[in-house]
Amino acid sequence: MAEVLYRKYRPTSFAQIEGQESVVQILKESILQGKVSHAYLFCGPRGCGKTTIARIMAKAVNCENFAKLGDICNKCDACTAINNGSMDIMEMDAASNRGIEEIRVVRDTVNFVPNFLAKKVYIIDEAHMLTKEAFNALLKTLEEPPEHVVFVLATTESHKLPVTILSRVTRFDFKLGSENEILNKLGRIVASEGYSISLDSLRLIFEYSGGSFRDSESLLSKVILTSSSKEISDDLVNKALGVADIKNIEGFIEGFKNRDVNRLTTIITEISESNDNVPIFLEQLIQSVNNKLIEQAKRGALEYEYISIANLAIKIRSEIRDFSDKSTIVNLALLSYFNREQMSATISGPPKLEKQVSIKKEDDVSLVEESKAEKKEVVDIKDKSFTEAVAIRAQSSLPRLKGMMNTAKIEIIGDEIKVSSPYKFNLAYMSKKEARDIFLEVARELYGKNLGISFSIDADIQIPAKNEAEKVENDDKIIEPKKKVDKTIDNSNLVEEIF
Repeated sequence: MAEVLYRKYRPTSFAQIEGQESVVQILKESILQGKVSHAYLFCGPRGCGKTTIARIMAKAVNCENFAKLGDICNKCDACTAINNGSMDIMEMDAASNRGIEEIRVVRDTVNFVPNFLAKKVYIIDEAHMLTKEAFNALLKTLEEPPEHVVFVLATTESHKLPVTILSRVTRFDFKLGSENEILNKLGRIVASEGYSISLDSLRLIFEYSGGSFRDSESLLSKVILTSSSKEISDDLVNKALGVADIKNIEGFIEGFKNRDVNRLTTIITEISESNDNVPIFLEQLIQSVNNKLIEQAKRGALEYEYISIANLAIKIRSEIRDFSDKSTIVNLALLSYFNREQMSATISGPPKLEKQVSIKKEDDVSLVEESKAEKKEVVDIKDKSFTEAVAIRAQSSLPRLKGMMNTAKIEIIGDEIKVSSPYKFNLAYMSKKEARDIFLEVARELYGKNLGISFSIDADIQIPAKNEAEKVENDDKIIEPKKKVDKTIDNSNLVEEIF
């Protein structure tokens, strides 16, 4: 069986390490100056080189030529012995050896001098998996190990380690690889293996790896194994990685904005039936929406629908993990979401002309008056300016909109409503679906046609000061003291009302 790429091209010296320059520099200097710590903790995401550098460190503290070369020679007797599997280098996976008995073996052997090397090195991978009892057994040994022993603990979850352990080690935090670092390494591997692949395909592999060197190399292995030719096409890479057609992503976003549930469920079903990966489609959807939101944020005009898509996709992605029929779960989640949205719109939508409720005879008069008032409200906007009409229409369903409009500039230019404000929060509120619907509905009634609408940040807008009459009127008002909030009551619905 061919050796997998991440093992075949694993670095064997500090010079071959990419993406952890600061860590490498400090470790090299500590060895050159004879200031090697008795215990190290390597923290960071998976696949960023923690175990690899731990193994290199084990050779570095024993290499006979390190002081002269400033790096591992991989030729001296010590390096050769380690490369061949020296008994003085002990590597333990705490995920499968997490109990106190395994740590007692370590504790009982540390006092024995190395068989061949200058220093014994104990590498404990996934150290956070050790039990509480195992940590307690390791504690004293970590604090005062013999001079000939070095411990290297590696973990992806340093917060799970006891404080007593953290205080006894020298900690290094590792980072994921940047796009350039990973592309450079993948490019060298592709060239060394004799293949040809486009830069766009390598970028796609980087995106799917999430910045993990090991994952990117594993994905490249998958692509190479899928190819029957040395010339690897973009289509083959897309197929090997399960990349969804960009048309499906754009179609899903468009269908969501248009509330076209049939189109959304059709897209999900087609992706599932064509053997594409539904979770990967959701990942790409989230990434695509994220990119659009970033671009909109730069322009100062966020579209509320994109935030809703991202939130829903993230929620669905976490819910489908335990189900084999993922497309059905996604479709049910979509139907449930739009059903709730429809119910919410029915409850909090603009006032209706009629009330269909069952009432007692003595309530007839008040209901008739109320109904008349509602009818008058709808008719009255015909004689109002656009902003006044929007304020009237928003009174019952979205009362905060009027206050937000006081800090905004609203213009009708051609077939478009242009809303600008110096405040991002206010603009985000005015651009959400409920507010947009009111703007567009009032415009349709006043001007007899459908208008578009856009939102933008304008820092130059001056908020008009209150005139003297308003100040006097406000001064004459009696301001009631604020009510105290009962912290024992669930007030989470207040947040929903604000947004």
